[in-house]
Amino acid sequence: MSDIVTFPRPTLPPEDHERELWSNFVLAKKKAEVTCDIRDGIAAGKAWAAWLDMFRTICP
Repeated sequence: MSDIVTFPRPTLPPEDHERELWSNFVLAKKKAEVTCDIRDGIAAGKAWAAWLDMFRTICP
């Protein structure tokens, strides 16, 4: 399914975790822009939310 967002493994170093979250978002956003499918847009939104959630742990 296109609306499944994968989350990084918690054992990754912080820099790799950040890169993986950002990459997940960028790829999902590009896919949504190409397909114009709402499910891909939702997946991109979930990836964006995961990216933003990272900052809650840094700056609660």
